[in-house]
Amino acid sequence: MARWSHLAGIEPLNTYEGEEQLLIGLDAPQALTPLEVKAGNSGEPFAIRTPLGWTVSGPIRPRAEVEDRPEEVGCVAVVDNISQETRLEEQVRQLWELDASYLKKGDGLSVEDNRVIKLWSSTVTKVMGHYQLPIPCRRNPPKLPDNKLMALRRLESLKKRLVRDLPLRPRYTEEMQLLLDKGYAELVPHNEFHTRPRVSWYLLHHPVLKAKQARRDHRDVCPANVVDAQQNLYVDDLLISMQSADEGIRLVEQLRHVTSLGGFRLTKWVSNSKEVLESIPESERHKEVKEIDIERKPLPAERVLGVRWDLEKDQMAVVMKHFEQGGSVTRRDLLRVISSVYDPLGFLAPLFVRAMVRLQEEERVGRGYI
Repeated sequence: MARWSHLAGIEPLNTYEGEEQLLIGLDAPQALTPLEVKAGNSGEPFAIRTPLGWTVSGPIRPRAEVEDRPEEVGCVAVVDNISQETRLEEQVRQLWELDASYLKKGDGLSVEDNRVIKLWSSTVTKVMGHYQLPIPCRRNPPKLPDNKLMALRRLESLKKRLVRDLPLRPRYTEEMQLLLDKGYAELVPHNEFHTRPRVSWYLLHHPVLKAKQARRDHRDVCPANVVDAQQNLYVDDLLISMQSADEGIRLVEQLRHVTSLGGFRLTKWVSNSKEVLESIPESERHKEVKEIDIERKPLPAERVLGVRWDLEKDQMAVVMKHFEQGGSVTRRDLLRVISSVYDPLGFLAPLFVRAMVRLQEEERVGRGYI
């Protein structure tokens, strides 16, 4: 810095060899607001003082010194001085809070959740026997883009589909009329067609056929097993157990048939029974059981809702890290192993209760992590 007279008084920048810990974005202008500027002649570096300190930009060595090397520039680095011990203490605290989250008081709602509840509490009304609530918008009135052209294109596409699909047309018309009859929608008066309201948004409407609707429409061909399977759905995954391979084969056939009536196709089938798998077309199986010879090779292990399922042995397993061989077990080792376990069914609860108690004892003693 000494070679530049206009930078006199600025402390030399210390070389920081560590990893960058913080990036300051342009959405935090209060941290980057210039408080003072020191500029020199053309081609010389300049300095800006911000609330975080001085930053120097531009070449800080003459071109003759750097030759073919890139010109060196100065920059500011914000160093995180939190020790590794403090980080691990924080991880332990978070582990206890997560494990005992059901004991916490409060509703766990975010700031925006509370804003919505406050809005609805003060504006809820009862109209024709039904409660009416405003749409919670971050801005009032909301700033919505003009999507009329997109809506018109979608409408033309829908018209073509209804012309081609004759069974769908009366069902779609019936549902739309039902929305009008129940007051969920209303026709726009002709005198308002060309009047643009203060806020407008066009719904890109199209028919959606649900599996439940398909079952309701075809209840005469829907066996009881298929109805029971609905209780074993988790989002879009089905996990169900049958007493025998024959029952499993029948259930697969029934599910595939009933869902196909509604235009749905069930895929990614897996089973611990090779007989059941052989009854399913290869194209409908999970990719892991497509690529193996079922007759000659053992079935692989799959993940089911986060838990490992060994199809060959029909066993559930929990994947976890192991303690390193040799030496004593430290708090760091206990924390690493306990935090690595995902056990929603509680298979390892008897084992991990002991591990958690051991970790608590180490916390009371105050031994180090290393």
